[in-house]
Amino acid sequence: MGNNQSNQIDIDLLSLQIQMGKASSLSTGLSVLAVGTDNQLYTRTQLTQPWVLVPNSAAVKGITYLNDGTIVGVGMDNFLYTRNSLNENWTQVPNSGHVVSVIQLNDNIIVGVGLDNFLYTRASLTAIWVQVPNSGSVMSISKFNDGTIVGIGMDNQLYYRRTLTANWKQVPNSGSVKGVTQLNNGIIVGVGMDNLLYTRNLLLANWIQVSN
Repeated sequence: MGNNQSNQIDIDLLSLQIQMGKASSLSTGLSVLAVGTDNQLYTRTQLTQPWVLVPNSAAVKGITYLNDGTIVGVGMDNFLYTRNSLNENWTQVPNSGHVVSVIQLNDNIIVGVGLDNFLYTRASLTAIWVQVPNSGSVMSISKFNDGTIVGIGMDNQLYYRRTLTANWKQVPNSGSVKGVTQLNNGIIVGVGMDNLLYTRNLLLANWIQVSN
């Protein structure tokens, strides 16, 4: 990736892991932050700009931002790691495994996807994980701006739940994607099975490929 001028973003399995799995990208102000196939962080200032490597950012499978701005990564060992700014070092969160994707809701509850593809919550970063009943099966999750939880199903289709305990509802014609996020301006960005970026203005709209 590094000097790649394309919109292709090979992430390996994530909360927004793309090469062989999902896509782990999210918006950071006016830029987009993603995890590359080499499990390092990359940024781009706009969707059509080239990816820029964040030095010393390995090795994570996925990323999210907490409400206080802390960056949380899912490590290769499926534990959580934090950094207070983009260029700081990762610090492991003790007893935080084992998850493959993580987000924080507007009420500060932290939600992770377990190795069994069910949702788990913890009241704080250092609390214990508690399984959410009837919450499987998804590969990764993202929080949209209105608080909606959007997941990537095992079929690479989008599913959503308005609240943590609601049932998953499939988004019609939403596949096939490996990862999804929503930018601050409301644009929904997905990573296709071809590792290219796609956008839709609304959850029920059609995917449009981002041009190089």
